[in-house]
Amino acid sequence: LQTVDFRKTPVEAAQAINRWAADHTQGKIPAIVDPAQFSPFDALFLASAIYFKADWQYQFPESSTAEAAFHMTSERRVPVPLMAQTGAFPLFESPSLQVLELAYVGREFRMLVFLPRAVDGLARLEASFGEPLLARCLAGLKEEDTHVFLPRFALDSALDLKALLADLGATTVTVRGNQACDT
Repeated sequence: LQTVDFRKTPVEAAQAINRWAADHTQGKIPAIVDPAQFSPFDALFLASAIYFKADWQYQFPESSTAEAAFHMTSERRVPVPLMAQTGAFPLFESPSLQVLELAYVGREFRMLVFLPRAVDGLARLEASFGEPLLARCLAGLKEEDTHVFLPRFALDSALDLKALLADLGATTVTVRGNQACDT
């Protein structure tokens, strides 16, 4: 926790928050706020930054990475570096979908890769995605010899908690008992 006066020092407040994020993510997330985000009416700012980096349980050999076409849409392809490896991986297959599970070292964390079979099937997959589909895919994972091609990637995301909390029906946040802030 840190006390700041958003009215007098929005630049210093942003610097302090960004310094905290950089320090706690090994510099991988150097900034999460901008001073322009603050208003004189701000009383509390909740910030969080998550940085995850782990090695795959089964590494993709560097020598197996090659540039290949990746479908952005059914009409548009772009060249990207595709990592490749062959091995036994948990796989689920249906007529419209393939799901691959890739474990990280220690197998505590795993990534599920969802691939629609149709080049233009992403919108349909997104529309049908939910707990029932996820449960069916997880229950249907079976270890199979598979040749995996995966683009190199990095994920970056920012969430507007005010909008998310409002969508959940939270209109007031209570701070220290009886003080309240409208969302």
